[in-house]
Amino acid sequence: MSKNKTKFPILKTLIFASLLTSAASGFAAPDGFSVEAGRGTQSSIAQIGMQFSSDTLTQLINQPSLRVYWEPSFALIEARKYQDQPGHSHTLYDMGITPVVRWQGNSALGWFGEIGIGANYVSPKYDNAGKIMGTPFQFGDFAGVGYQFNPQLSVSLKFKHFSNAGIKEPNPAVNFGIVRLAYSF
Repeated sequence: MSKNKTKFPILKTLIFASLLTSAASGFAAPDGFSVEAGRGTQSSIAQIGMQFSSDTLTQLINQPSLRVYWEPSFALIEARKYQDQPGHSHTLYDMGITPVVRWQGNSALGWFGEIGIGANYVSPKYDNAGKIMGTPFQFGDFAGVGYQFNPQLSVSLKFKHFSNAGIKEPNPAVNFGIVRLAYSF
């Protein structure tokens, strides 16, 4: 490691978290929260998030079956083959903010689909199972399907993909299959 690089990945993550919290405070009170858990290659993820409606973007789309919301999130990624060493695990921290488009159809209950692409900061840089990310900045995009049981409770399955879109090499994709439970206020 060069002397120029910081040895404080948690500090950088906390600073990024405070910036996200400041950005989120510009919104109204949260509309809900979610918990997620999933698995990837030699890794797992646990995430919490808050949802903030974006009436402005929803009105701009002007489709009654579509709704837009923002989701700031914090995740722990457990790398179980860290630095490509079997049995060597390490916890990575991920902070992100994602605009999400949700298609609900004509009813507020029942099946829905969601897509989102946001900005994420993973610290320290992802280095697991032979996949080394060139930068801690990643785009986190996902697609999912779910079911809204009542106005407050929904469950969904998501496919989440991390990549830096070729900003810096190497840029291997890191993917997770995720189960999400969400509660709306």
